[in-house]
Amino acid sequence: MHQNWINESDRICSLPTIHGGLTKLISKLVDAGYVDTDLFIDSSKKYGIDLVGPMRPNGSWQTKQPEAYDLSQFQINWRTHRVTCPQGKKSKSWTTKQDPWGNPGIYVKFSRTDCRLCPKRSLCTRSATEARSISLRPKAESGLTQKQL
Repeated sequence: MHQNWINESDRICSLPTIHGGLTKLISKLVDAGYVDTDLFIDSSKKYGIDLVGPMRPNGSWQTKQPEAYDLSQFQINWRTHRVTCPQGKKSKSWTTKQDPWGNPGIYVKFSRTDCRLCPKRSLCTRSATEARSISLRPKAESGLTQKQL
Protein backbone atom coordinates (compact mmCIF):
# COMPACT_ATOMS: atom_id res chain seq x y z
CA MET A 1 0.00 0.00 0.00
CA HIS A 2 1.37 3.40 -0.97
CA GLN A 3 0.96 6.13 1.66
CA ASN A 4 1.61 9.82 1.36
CA TRP A 5 1.37 12.18 4.33
CA ILE A 6 0.20 15.51 3.01
CA ASN A 7 -0.54 18.77 4.75
CA GLU A 8 -4.31 19.45 4.74
CA SER A 9 -3.96 22.71 2.79
CA ASP A 10 -1.98 21.01 0.00
CA ARG A 11 -4.38 18.10 -0.48
CA ILE A 12 -6.40 18.98 -3.55
CA CYS A 13 -3.57 20.54 -5.57
CA SER A 14 -1.16 17.66 -4.77
CA LEU A 15 -3.36 14.83 -6.02
CA PRO A 16 -2.15 15.06 -9.66
CA THR A 17 1.48 14.80 -8.42
CA ILE A 18 0.61 11.71 -6.40
CA HIS A 19 -1.15 10.13 -9.38
CA GLY A 20 1.89 10.68 -11.57
CA GLY A 21 3.89 8.38 -9.29
CA LEU A 22 1.25 5.67 -9.13
CA THR A 23 1.46 4.25 -12.61
CA LYS A 24 0.60 0.65 -11.67
CA LEU A 25 -2.48 1.30 -9.54
CA ILE A 26 -6.02 0.96 -10.80
CA SER A 27 -7.73 2.40 -7.72
CA LYS A 28 -6.76 4.57 -4.77
CA LEU A 29 -8.56 4.85 -1.44
CA VAL A 30 -8.95 8.47 -0.38
CA ASP A 31 -10.67 10.34 2.41
CA ALA A 32 -13.27 13.06 1.99
CA GLY A 33 -10.60 15.76 1.60
CA TYR A 34 -9.75 14.37 -1.83
CA VAL A 35 -13.24 13.76 -3.10
CA ASP A 36 -15.10 15.92 -5.58
CA THR A 37 -16.51 15.13 -9.00
CA ASP A 38 -13.74 16.88 -10.93
CA LEU A 39 -11.08 14.79 -9.16
CA PHE A 40 -12.99 11.55 -9.78
CA ILE A 41 -13.22 12.29 -13.49
CA ASP A 42 -9.67 13.66 -13.92
CA SER A 43 -8.14 10.76 -11.98
CA SER A 44 -9.86 8.26 -14.23
CA LYS A 45 -9.30 10.05 -17.56
CA LYS A 46 -5.76 11.33 -17.07
CA TYR A 47 -4.23 8.58 -14.93
CA GLY A 48 -6.48 5.54 -15.28
CA ILE A 49 -6.96 5.47 -11.50
CA ASP A 50 -10.37 5.14 -9.88
CA LEU A 51 -10.69 7.11 -6.66
CA VAL A 52 -12.62 5.29 -3.95
CA GLY A 53 -13.93 7.35 -1.07
CA PRO A 54 -16.93 9.12 0.44
CA MET A 55 -18.59 11.78 -1.71
CA ARG A 56 -19.58 15.00 0.02
CA PRO A 57 -23.20 14.77 1.11
CA ASN A 58 -25.95 16.82 -0.50
CA GLY A 59 -26.70 19.60 1.99
CA SER A 60 -30.23 20.50 0.86
CA TRP A 61 -33.02 20.56 3.44
CA GLN A 62 -34.85 17.92 1.40
CA THR A 63 -32.11 15.36 2.16
CA LYS A 64 -32.50 15.97 5.89
CA GLN A 65 -36.24 15.26 6.03
CA PRO A 66 -37.11 11.64 5.18
CA GLU A 67 -40.48 12.45 3.59
CA ALA A 68 -39.19 15.40 1.50
CA TYR A 69 -38.42 15.18 -2.22
CA ASP A 70 -34.66 15.27 -2.66
CA LEU A 71 -32.90 15.08 -6.03
CA SER A 72 -32.78 11.28 -5.99
CA GLN A 73 -36.58 11.16 -6.34
CA PHE A 74 -36.61 13.09 -9.63
CA GLN A 75 -36.26 11.28 -12.96
CA ILE A 76 -33.69 12.91 -15.25
CA ASN A 77 -33.96 12.32 -19.00
CA TRP A 78 -30.60 13.44 -20.37
CA ARG A 79 -31.64 12.83 -23.98
CA THR A 80 -34.74 15.05 -23.93
CA HIS A 81 -33.44 17.51 -21.31
CA ARG A 82 -36.51 17.00 -19.14
CA VAL A 83 -36.87 16.17 -15.46
CA THR A 84 -39.97 14.55 -13.96
CA CYS A 85 -40.87 15.30 -10.35
CA PRO A 86 -42.15 12.62 -7.93
CA GLN A 87 -45.72 13.79 -8.68
CA GLY A 88 -45.25 13.18 -12.42
CA LYS A 89 -44.92 16.81 -13.58
CA LYS A 90 -42.35 17.60 -16.29
CA SER A 91 -39.84 20.45 -16.02
CA LYS A 92 -40.49 23.55 -18.13
CA SER A 93 -36.88 24.65 -18.70
CA TRP A 94 -33.34 23.21 -18.86
CA THR A 95 -30.57 25.81 -19.01
CA THR A 96 -26.85 25.10 -19.28
CA LYS A 97 -24.69 27.62 -17.43
CA GLN A 98 -21.68 27.92 -15.16
CA ASP A 99 -22.07 27.77 -11.40
CA PRO A 100 -20.60 30.55 -9.21
CA TRP A 101 -17.24 28.69 -9.13
CA GLY A 102 -16.95 28.44 -12.92
CA ASN A 103 -17.98 24.78 -13.18
CA PRO A 104 -20.41 23.67 -15.89
CA GLY A 105 -23.91 23.14 -14.60
CA ILE A 106 -27.54 22.69 -15.56
CA TYR A 107 -30.42 24.66 -14.07
CA VAL A 108 -33.84 23.01 -14.29
CA LYS A 109 -37.08 24.77 -13.41
CA PHE A 110 -40.64 23.54 -13.04
CA SER A 111 -43.90 25.35 -13.83
CA ARG A 112 -45.21 27.75 -11.19
CA THR A 113 -48.74 26.58 -11.95
CA ASP A 114 -47.85 22.91 -11.49
CA CYS A 115 -46.02 23.61 -8.23
CA ARG A 116 -48.64 26.02 -6.86
CA LEU A 117 -51.42 23.46 -7.34
CA CYS A 118 -49.40 20.49 -6.06
CA PRO A 119 -50.73 18.90 -2.84
CA LYS A 120 -47.17 17.81 -1.94
CA ARG A 121 -45.59 21.25 -2.46
CA SER A 122 -44.28 21.48 1.12
CA LEU A 123 -42.20 18.32 0.56
CA CYS A 124 -40.54 19.89 -2.47
CA THR A 125 -39.98 23.61 -1.90
CA ARG A 126 -40.19 26.12 0.93
CA SER A 127 -40.95 29.01 -1.39
CA ALA A 128 -44.48 30.38 -1.12
CA THR A 129 -44.49 31.68 -4.70
CA GLU A 130 -41.68 30.13 -6.76
CA ALA A 131 -41.62 26.74 -8.46
CA ARG A 132 -39.11 24.03 -7.61
CA SER A 133 -35.76 24.37 -9.33
CA ILE A 134 -32.90 21.89 -9.45
CA SER A 135 -29.21 22.35 -10.14
CA LEU A 136 -27.40 19.46 -11.84
CA ARG A 137 -23.84 18.76 -12.88
CA PRO A 138 -23.24 17.50 -16.44
CA LYS A 139 -24.26 13.91 -17.10
CA ALA A 140 -20.74 12.48 -16.78
CA GLU A 141 -20.46 13.95 -13.29
CA SER A 142 -24.04 13.31 -12.21
CA GLY A 143 -23.53 9.63 -12.95
CA LEU A 144 -20.89 9.33 -10.27
CA THR A 145 -22.15 7.50 -7.25
CA GLN A 146 -20.67 7.29 -3.80
CA LYS A 147 -18.15 4.52 -3.55
CA GLN A 148 -18.23 2.93 -0.12
CA LEU A 149 -15.06 1.87 1.66
